[in-house]
Amino acid sequence: MSARPSGKSKERPQPGPSKDEETGPGCPLPEDGDIEILEVIGVNETEPVIGGETGAIAHLEHATHDDGEVHHGSHAHPHHGGDEAADLRHRAEEAEKEKERLHDLWLRAQAETSNVRKRLDREATDRVASETAERIRRLLPILDSLERAIGSPGWGDDGLRQGVALTLQQMLEVLGRDGLKPIGSSGTLFDPRFHEAVEMVPHSEAPEGTVLEEMQRGYLLRDRLLRPALVKVARSAGAADGGAERRRSAG
Repeated sequence: MSARPSGKSKERPQPGPSKDEETGPGCPLPEDGDIEILEVIGVNETEPVIGGETGAIAHLEHATHDDGEVHHGSHAHPHHGGDEAADLRHRAEEAEKEKERLHDLWLRAQAETSNVRKRLDREATDRVASETAERIRRLLPILDSLERAIGSPGWGDDGLRQGVALTLQQMLEVLGRDGLKPIGSSGTLFDPRFHEAVEMVPHSEAPEGTVLEEMQRGYLLRDRLLRPALVKVARSAGAADGGAERRRSAG
């Protein structure tokens, strides 16, 4: 709000009464020409007062959209129950797939671990068997010497021979706990899996292919061949004679 003088010219004031006369009850009023009229501008009486009831109405009108729907405060989002249920089902399916994937990985890991354990056990068993076979193979010449000593003539005391035989038997029992088994050869048919023929001997009474004599005993270690037996094998006398005649005729 501001005040400004009107367009009317301002007359020069006349000397007024004294101070006592101005304050007296009978002080005359000044003439109209001496009154200065001020014009008040800047005030619109039709404009509503902000902050009152009209302000609240204006605020509501401002919040009203073109379609007439009034939104109170923040925008309200409708609750979509179907979308949430579908989202939950989707998440449940994804969780089930993840569980199956992890279960499959766990089964694969278990199978791989089992295979590794079996392979390590097999390798450990083979390593122990190889070490045992090598240790026993080094003792076989001692067993051979004891057997030859028992079968050799010239023993003056049978008690000494029996002592050597008992020592050989004890050694075979101890080594048998590790899986050592002698191969029985004398009187059996020649088997190339366990026998090695060092000589073919003509024999008229024994069938051809029969082991006549064991030159060196063979041994098995847990059903695996540790050393083949060195043997003499019988052959028919007719085959030997025919071979000799063929040699003479060729000469």
